[in-house]
Amino acid sequence: MFEITMNADPENIAMICLSARAIASHNGLSEEQLSAIELAISEAVTNSMEHAYKWDKKQLVKVEFGFVENCLEITVSDQGEAIPDNLLGNFQADSKAFEEDDMLTADSGRGLMLIGMLMDNISYSQSCGFNHLHMKKCT
Repeated sequence: MFEITMNADPENIAMICLSARAIASHNGLSEEQLSAIELAISEAVTNSMEHAYKWDKKQLVKVEFGFVENCLEITVSDQGEAIPDNLLGNFQADSKAFEEDDMLTADSGRGLMLIGMLMDNISYSQSCGFNHLHMKKCT
């Protein structure tokens, strides 16, 4: 397991994405999969900064990486505002359930839909004051 904890500063997003690419590239993922992972992490971390923390750079975002059974598992965690229930009602662990038309017409939640389309599996949980967005990409 590898962990990165950084201030919720948009300038840190590139470093987090490069770290994810380095970890994933040593575990047999294709270039297409690496690009999908980078974009999903960028979106998830940006969502934490924007929606959970309202761009408060003093807050922290944690990203954990681990490989389990040929899958890269990633968790983005924050202690900000939770994902609103109305978005969670449309949120499905089966990322293939998201439709592109929904992404184009939604008022909010497009980031979750994009992450769902890019990753093999996503889920959301809360524990001990933290919000956790779990993502998985398999070889």
